[in-house]
Formats: sequence, C-alpha cells, structure tokens
Amino acid sequence: IKSKRSRIEINGRLRIDKNISKLCKGTTKIILDEGATLIINGKVTLGPGVSIYVGKNAKLIINNNTYITGESKIYCKNYIEIGENCAISFNVVIMDSDLHNIWIKDEIINKDKPVIIKNNVWIGCNVTILKGSIIDDGAIVGAGSIVNKYINSNCIAAGNPCRIIMDNIYKWR
Repeated sequence: IKSKRSRIEINGRLRIDKNISKLCKGTTKIILDEGATLIINGKVTLGPGVSIYVGKNAKLIINNNTYITGESKIYCKNYIEIGENCAISFNVVIMDSDLHNIWIKDEIINKDKPVIIKNNVWIGCNVTILKGSIIDDGAIVGAGSIVNKYINSNCIAAGNPCRIIMDNIYKWR
C-alpha cells in the first residue's frame, strides 16, 4: 500500500492460494496507489502470480465465490467490478484504461472507462478485457479472446474482436 488513504475492505475471506493451479507460479501482488479502494465481498480466491494494481482514487470490487487463477492481471485506474460466482482462468488481463493518455491539444481522447463483469461469468485463459467492457450474467468468454464491448447474458463469446458464437446457455460449471 503506497498511501495511508488507500483502503482494503474485506467483508468475508480473501484466500491467496499457491496450489490453485499446478501450471502457474509466482508471488501474488496487490498494489494500491493513493486513495485507492479494494473491496472483497464474500469468499474470493487469488491464485499464484496474480497481480492487482488499483490506481489513484480508483475502486476495484470482487464479489463472493469468485476465483482468479494464476498469473492473471488486473489494472484498475477507474472502476472495475467482478460479480459473484465468476471463474477467471490463467493469464487473463483486465484493464479499465489504456495506461497511457493520448492528448489532442488540451484534451485526453482515450479516457478510462469502467469494466463490469456480472455474476456467473467464466473467462477462459489468455483473455484480455479492455476498458468499457461489460460482460453480462452467465456469459462464457473463450480462450484467447479480446473483449472491448458489451457481451450478452447466457452466451458463449470468443475471438478478436470478441463476438457471440452461441446463445441461450443455461449454465456452466
């Protein structure tokens, strides 16, 4: 934690598990910048090598029964919320920012935008979720996909850019 004004609020249990995946290694890191907030609601598990950065005055919320497996990265410079019962596979990148500003005259043209991952979502390995993305309830995102928009509920989406390849999924586990 870089600042006394930063805050981690755990309303349940945060488990950092080195054994969640035999394929992933590394130290799990959580970095909070000045005024940053990380909220854990319920039981949340982070696998080995997960890196979380919450920027100045940004907020990251991770909800109950969600796990993030090894070597995934979350870059939160604005607002990211991950719903309940989500499974985030290894090497996933979630970012609500381009991490660098682009200016035209006195205006930033690539502003940060929130990322919302709703409940019961499964994110496959090597997926990148970009700023402004919303993944609705019950969606499955296929391995290697790039998400940059709204993904419908109860569907399978995959590709670069991510597109819906199957609708009306009842549930996954």
